[in-house]
Amino acid sequence: MSACYWLNTAWMLTARREARIFARSCSRVDRAQHDLLQHILGNNRDSLFGRRHHFGSVTSINEFRDRVPISSYGDYIGDIRRIANGEPCILTSDRIRLLEPTGGSDCGEKLVPYNHELHRQFQRAIQTWIADLFLDRPDVRSGRAYWSLSPCLPRRTTRGGLPIGFEDDTAYLGRLGRRLVRKTLAVPASLSRVEDLDVFRYLLLLHLLGTSDLSLISVWSPTYLSVLLRTLERCSQQIVHDLRHSTLSLAGKTLPLPADVLPRISAKRAAEVIGILESGLTMEEMTSHLWPQLALVSCWCDGPAHRYVESVRHLFPGIEIQPKGLVATEGFVSIPRHGFAAPHLAFRSHFFEFLDCDHDAEHQQQTCLAHELQAGRCYEVLLTTGGGLYRYRLGDVVQVVDHDGLCPLLRFSGRQGQISDQAGEKLVEQHVSAVLQDALQATNTR
Repeated sequence: MSACYWLNTAWMLTARREARIFARSCSRVDRAQHDLLQHILGNNRDSLFGRRHHFGSVTSINEFRDRVPISSYGDYIGDIRRIANGEPCILTSDRIRLLEPTGGSDCGEKLVPYNHELHRQFQRAIQTWIADLFLDRPDVRSGRAYWSLSPCLPRRTTRGGLPIGFEDDTAYLGRLGRRLVRKTLAVPASLSRVEDLDVFRYLLLLHLLGTSDLSLISVWSPTYLSVLLRTLERCSQQIVHDLRHSTLSLAGKTLPLPADVLPRISAKRAAEVIGILESGLTMEEMTSHLWPQLALVSCWCDGPAHRYVESVRHLFPGIEIQPKGLVATEGFVSIPRHGFAAPHLAFRSHFFEFLDCDHDAEHQQQTCLAHELQAGRCYEVLLTTGGGLYRYRLGDVVQVVDHDGLCPLLRFSGRQGQISDQAGEKLVEQHVSAVLQDALQATNTR
């Protein structure tokens, strides 16, 4: 067995305890959610927000819903500004470590407070997923993985000295998981520091081409892989030249590149890649020869991404495509688990409420709890997290596919409020996506 196999196995074993607790708790989601909410409220009762809403005397979920209004990001701007200026104990009693930036559908950049408790909540979901991902798939454990990197953002700090953004994506992992995963990366996390997109993409391709034992690809959008492979097709002659002559062609760009972002490809592997790229194979044949150990691709498969998944299946024939769960910067909503029709709600991570999308506006403030969701219905997700967001409208809509015990299995449907309304027609994203899918199928268009 390779070193990667044992490192991935070690990561799996460290995550199994949480995965077992999650599986056992699926039959008592209501109890788990009640206890989690009490834990969040108890932790933060002495914060400014907790005192404002009398967290110390809340004894039930109904009291919490009565005292705390449903919120959106705009409701937190003033408090987050105070956090950014260095004031402690505003939204949470726990110290805020950084503000993580994310884009907003209805506003500009959002800065999400991130503390130890939110990190722990993310960890619960990540560990459940990783344990399940590796447990019954030894082939996925056998080699190195490509985990898609977030685009590089210049390092910033707030007026109060608080960092904006993680140093790299592995910071979402715990200490042990971070050490283990860094030893199995096909592409170093440091590559995210390369700001020029063309240079970044070219170096990324070289790293992947140099990885003969690639066994897992994890990206967000399926279109990302399609674009990456089109770049490989377009740059194949340039890549062959560089591999043959041990050079690095960057289209005339002379950028200072740190040594740790440069690919190290052995002469044997370079010769293999050159032979494959010059063989005249189709792209789907080429991927099978370039990465013979590839066992799984993880990407979005639901909502608007659904119609692009077939192109990934075409590019990677015979490879398992695992739909990703729903993950946002604000929180972890659902976890993919092997053998189920859709991802599980991450009920051990955050406290969840749901707005029934089929109710009229009069009933929109009446939320459902996790164990009350009905199969076949669509709901908008509300989060209460250890990071200081309370009854927060995430904006994501999910459909309940089935249940595992009391745990709902959720499929991402689209974004709430994404509406086109030029002349009163009220075209929502989910409807437009469904009509486009039917039209593409009718015209046999991929």
